[in-house]
Amino acid sequence: MTEENLEKKILPNYVGRGKFLENLSGNSLYALEKKYLLRNEEGEVSETTAEAVYRMSRTMASVEKNYGKSEQEVDKFTNEFYDIIADGLFSPAGRIWTN
Repeated sequence: MTEENLEKKILPNYVGRGKFLENLSGNSLYALEKKYLLRNEEGEVSETTAEAVYRMSRTMASVEKNYGKSEQEVDKFTNEFYDIIADGLFSPAGRIWTN
């Protein structure tokens, strides 16, 4: 997966799985939409919650390239980070997403 694929929304098949969304309160969904979801030039939300979780997972995993990991290893870490977040085991935004 490359940054170009992310911009074109060519996402792995695991994006969208997990129970993350069902665990979010109304306040969390509001904060997520207002602060974390990407917007287009018109200010409209341009990604889903699952896509945002993938974007964050990819960003965290991409750091591994600085330590000699291959693109395939970064893809594996992205999947692992995605699963951890999507299953509610870790929240990159801390209490904002979990309250």
